[in-house]
Amino acid sequence: MGLLMGLPGGAMAVDGVVEINEARVQAGNITPGDTPGYPVTITRPGSYRLTGDLSHALVPGESAIDVLTNGATIDLNGFTIFGPGCSAAAISQGQCTGAAISGGGQMTVLNGQIQASAGIRLSEFARVSNVTLTAYAAGVAIQVTGDGNVIENVQIDMRGAGIGIQANHWNDGRPGSILVRDAVIAFRSPGSGTGYSESGFVRSRLERVVVRGGQVGISSHGRLLLSDSMIEGQTSWGVVNHNNTGALVVALSGNVIDAAPQGRDIFGPHVHLTPSSCGAGVCP
Repeated sequence: MGLLMGLPGGAMAVDGVVEINEARVQAGNITPGDTPGYPVTITRPGSYRLTGDLSHALVPGESAIDVLTNGATIDLNGFTIFGPGCSAAAISQGQCTGAAISGGGQMTVLNGQIQASAGIRLSEFARVSNVTLTAYAAGVAIQVTGDGNVIENVQIDMRGAGIGIQANHWNDGRPGSILVRDAVIAFRSPGSGTGYSESGFVRSRLERVVVRGGQVGISSHGRLLLSDSMIEGQTSWGVVNHNNTGALVVALSGNVIDAAPQGRDIFGPHVHLTPSSCGAGVCP
């Protein structure tokens, strides 16, 4: 364990990273304005690293970590955040209390596990990498808003009727954008939940994404490019486009879209999936 320096605003390792563990949470003052206990309130940009698991009590409306600044990196360092078991996110960026996202962001979460009803909520130019999430109830495992978001190398275990990854447009209606690659989203409960969903007009690129089970595999409201992905076992639709103005779904090669027997592989007037395969044949 690295040598710690007793600096104001939290315990800091010799590499300049602020360390977070259960004892530090209960002591408070990880950053200025952080009170003892949950949520951990981060008010300064910089690098933060867990040195132990965090276990948040089931307090409705609270996050485990609430980031109120831009430019923060949270390295889970192989540890797990447990809870909260409510509609709040385990890690959020100013959203848990209902505050709007008004630009800013540039936050990174990486290298660990999260178990909660809602996992990570971030805004523009966010990056989530090498994270395993277990999502309970009807929460959203990863939710991002605005432009320039990247989600990569994630595994999402959906144990309720929630959404695996949700990308939102800006609150003022401007389109958002996101890249999702090397993601696996699997539903335990048959016939409920959505793997990837857009709220408003979002430009999305999905590469090497697997969605297994649920009600809907991919629900698009904007322009979505899909490649080398497998969407299978959904009870309603594998891929659905909601026919917004300018909306379009295009699939490149290497995709397999195969909904459950009672479902439909594709739905919507602006879905172009050739040369992907649907069910036993080629997509129309």
